[in-house]
Amino acid sequence: MSAKSLPCALLSSFTLDQLPALVTRRLQAAGVECRWFVCPFNQYPQQILDEHSELYSTGPRAIFVAVAIEDLLAHLPDAWTASADRAVAASQRIDEFAGLMRRLAAQMPAAPIFVHSFLVTQPQPHALLALKSSISLASLALRANGVLATLAAELSNLFVVNLSDVFQVAAAQPFDSRFFYLAKLRLSREALAAIAQHYQRLLLAYVGQRKKCLVLDLDNTLWGGIVGEDGPERLLLSDDGPGKAFQDFQRVLLELNRSGTVLAVSSRNDAELALSVLRDHPAMLLRPQHFAAMRINWDDKASNLRSIAAELNLGLDSLVFLDDSAFEREQVRRTLPDVTVPEMPVDSSDYPAFAARLPFFDSLTITKEDQGRGQMYVEERQRCELQRQAVTVEVFLRQLALRVRVRRADQFALPRLAQLTQRTNQFNLTTHRYTEDELRAMLADERWLIYSVDACDRIGDSGTVGTALVELRPSLARLDTFLLSCRVLGRGIEISFLAGVMRDLLAVGATTIEAEFIATARNGLAKDFLPNCGFTRAAQCWRRPLADGDALCPAWIQLELVNDKV
Repeated sequence: MSAKSLPCALLSSFTLDQLPALVTRRLQAAGVECRWFVCPFNQYPQQILDEHSELYSTGPRAIFVAVAIEDLLAHLPDAWTASADRAVAASQRIDEFAGLMRRLAAQMPAAPIFVHSFLVTQPQPHALLALKSSISLASLALRANGVLATLAAELSNLFVVNLSDVFQVAAAQPFDSRFFYLAKLRLSREALAAIAQHYQRLLLAYVGQRKKCLVLDLDNTLWGGIVGEDGPERLLLSDDGPGKAFQDFQRVLLELNRSGTVLAVSSRNDAELALSVLRDHPAMLLRPQHFAAMRINWDDKASNLRSIAAELNLGLDSLVFLDDSAFEREQVRRTLPDVTVPEMPVDSSDYPAFAARLPFFDSLTITKEDQGRGQMYVEERQRCELQRQAVTVEVFLRQLALRVRVRRADQFALPRLAQLTQRTNQFNLTTHRYTEDELRAMLADERWLIYSVDACDRIGDSGTVGTALVELRPSLARLDTFLLSCRVLGRGIEISFLAGVMRDLLAVGATTIEAEFIATARNGLAKDFLPNCGFTRAAQCWRRPLADGDALCPAWIQLELVNDKV
């Protein structure tokens, strides 16, 4: 399955037939085509329990479960006359629902399962006493949500869709009595639109359409005021009062950075004065070390963004630009249409919530490489400085003391490798995209070998930076995917990675390796890789013998084959 085709399933206890079309239209603009199985009205238990049901036969790659608390706990004993019986029956139904979710997660271990939280949508009597009673619908919804939270912590493929947050973000009133009594539609049009938008975010996160770098202005963006006019001591930035909004904004950005979003600065400013705020202001949470690149000068923002993208080896479509100035935003939109430029709130007190809801950096998993990405870019700046000081490129590369570790992938490596196939564009021979479940299926198939490569040097550990997917045929190994993160290009790591893969393929009985280069608008860096590594043109592909693969490895790289698996 390519990432452009995504079979999904919707299981619900009430009418949601309009929702799949809303989601599909939203995703088409992003190049993702959804195909939906929609469970018949309130038949979700039967679909989950029957191993031969249409749910399982359609093979969904993502499953959504929307069950209303009113439906789950329908026809319970009366709260006022049979409270003990009501409590027992409610607990039993909540446990039964949890059991269904466990079964679904076990039956579909490769598919993310997104379960709606329980939210009382219909008006209830005795609202003032609702949470005083342990058997009111409101209290039972809280209890059921606690069970869901426990399941989500336990089951890696189960996620909770927090409806309260979804509706709050969109300022949507969830219940519309007219639609409910006419067509059993529990949710209003505004609520359906809000859920569709949230599903869009979830599915784009699942297929890996995540931006990589958030570029920030400084004056009236990271702090209030203009440092060149107001001076550092009079800026709005503090842990109390109006300045706290800017500090809280930075707190959200810092959390994004810690989960894998690269931060950069583009500011029209006096460099030394602005840097003094970043370094020394006591209320700053973001410091120079948190930024992978900084352009603090009087150049136009579009030129700075091009320069940042070049320094970080990123495409312009990987950048998101935040600036309080409407003029600067519009100039970047017109000059660099590939860069994403959201509208900033007019009121700075809305900045923290705005940053928390940015949809461009969503991910269903946070890998070790994500958590360390900010530090890796700081280390990359140190490497660039070392290279500027070196007499020649080879002297620089030898000074790095590069070590490259090649291994066959295991289950634990798959989240990172799927992430690499989905996000890597510049050095990627074929740009085939794979989800984690597709890689898992390959790993279980003896016809496929999956490799990962880690790189480190005397400055730091770059983590897992590449993957190769190889289909084995009698005496022939077909290189389906070969890619390397743009962060580590230019050091020969890609060549040593290929050498390690070739050595292992030779050991398993293959004699020839076959590869393909599929040109895209962004992978020109990989165009000459195959001929430069001794491949010759053969019909519609490139081929070379495996026997002399070790000779490819550059002299300045120590190639390690880890755990005797390779």
